Amino acid sequence: MPFECESNTCSTDVCMNLQKQFREQGNIARQILDWLSGIFGFAAK
Repeated sequence: MPFECESNTCSTDVCMNLQKQFREQGNIARQILDWLSGIFGFAAK
């Protein structure tokens, strides 16, 4: 039975909030860059 999501998209009958997922992935990328900058001594921008 089809349904509509209030969030951005629906995949295999599951509503997904893409904005939240992108924000979380960006935070993880920032943490990795910060960690690498600590090891190699450069400033991540």
